[in-house]
Amino acid sequence: MAQVINEMDVPSHSFVFHGTGERYFLICVVNVLLTIITLGIYLPWALMKCKRYLYANMEVNGQRFSYGITGGNVFVSCLVFVFFYFAILMTVSADMPLVDCVLTLSLLVLLIFMAAKGLRYQALMTSLNGVRFSFNCSLKGFWWVTFFLPILMAIGM
Repeated sequence: MAQVINEMDVPSHSFVFHGTGERYFLICVVNVLLTIITLGIYLPWALMKCKRYLYANMEVNGQRFSYGITGGNVFVSCLVFVFFYFAILMTVSADMPLVDCVLTLSLLVLLIFMAAKGLRYQALMTSLNGVRFSFNCSLKGFWWVTFFLPILMAIGM
């Protein structure tokens, strides 16, 4: 079987990076300065600018990748997370254990949901030669891999 696979003429394509370390470093320095000046508000845009530079300078089979996520989209996701986080902090300081427990569990569910949807969104916004990628995973499968499986592995160790 291995001999049959080796004899098959399977084309291989290697990745080529056209960017420079100097340019990437300059982008990172500017992003850090802007993030400090804006007290962290610029961070989502900075991250997307770095990622967009890496994708735009990466090539496979003569075609370059493109990355279409904007910092505004990431900023909105961060605001949702920060809202839940501060809601939990307020209930902890107000000494309301039942509400705190419910909010913490809902934050856990929201976090895993946002991680799954974030991976899907990143794949959809990445394209090569005009063809978008995809990430198909059920929420149940994602929960299994990110939450329950690590617990089982920790118990097994």
